[in-house]
Amino acid sequence: MIRTSCLLYIYGSGMDFDAVTECVGLVPTRTTRAGADQQRWGAPESGWVWEVTCERTEERPPGEGIDWEYPSVMEPLDQLLGGIAPRLVDIREFCAIRGHEITIVVVVASSNGELPYFRLTKSAVKQVAELGADIDYDIYVNMGSLGPDDD
Repeated sequence: MIRTSCLLYIYGSGMDFDAVTECVGLVPTRTTRAGADQQRWGAPESGWVWEVTCERTEERPPGEGIDWEYPSVMEPLDQLLGGIAPRLVDIREFCAIRGHEITIVVVVASSNGELPYFRLTKSAVKQVAELGADIDYDIYVNMGSLGPDDD
């Protein structure tokens, strides 16, 4: 099983969640106020999150190399960037004026021992740059699913 989550994470002090929602044009998956649930978020600022998740069982087809693109890895990022594409400049300017930060977080978790290949297309890199966002990419692999002779 491969689960990929892509998050648009806007955070900062003095967060007006309704204003962020209006600017982005999407309803957040979750929000958190500064000081609340800090252990989970690890930041003292308030945060607004919109998340796209895909979970499916996939195996690399026979004959494909390690650079085979798992659809479950690529689709959520494409959906996230597609969802905010019409408002990239508005989001960037809104956050700059209010002193908010923007991060796109990509989390890939594989429970079948596969290390999913991931690449950012030129258009994705351009969109992230236009947004003025950082990108945080995390891969988690259940190595216990490998056999005793596998390295």
